[in-house]
Amino acid sequence: MKIREKVLLQIMDEDALSCESLADGLDLHISVVEKMLNGEAVKDDVALKLMSYFGAEDAQRLVDWEAEDEENDDDDDCDDDYGGDDYG
Repeated sequence: MKIREKVLLQIMDEDALSCESLADGLDLHISVVEKMLNGEAVKDDVALKLMSYFGAEDAQRLVDWEAEDEENDDDDDCDDDYGGDDYG
């Protein structure tokens, strides 16, 4: 999952958070925070920690939803045929 690095920097600045303090607060290695700040994708569990730490409003701003849509579009070629047509 991609995090909007500019938004993360803005929130960190507003809350006077350093990379180290954010890493400590999220119980992550500092390299993971640096990864987010470099625009690299992180695992979903890291994104969930961010959402929990900052709350829903900031989490909505943090996630790069357009990148998520593009990633999900790549999965559209999966076979949705479950081997039968009787679902009831």
